[in-house]
Amino acid sequence: MQLTRLPARYAGFIMPFILSIIMTMVVSAVATWRNLGMDADFPAHWLPAWVMS
Repeated sequence: MQLTRLPARYAGFIMPFILSIIMTMVVSAVATWRNLGMDADFPAHWLPAWVMS
């Protein structure tokens, strides 16, 4: 399976978009963990927090 590279004309839009998704996931996960702790319900609390961010 050969992967193709992202065309350069899309790099200015796609890369910041992907990075913002990753950053909001990390920040909301840390904030949820700090406020509620890590328990079995963590994904149920974190996912709505991430969607809102």
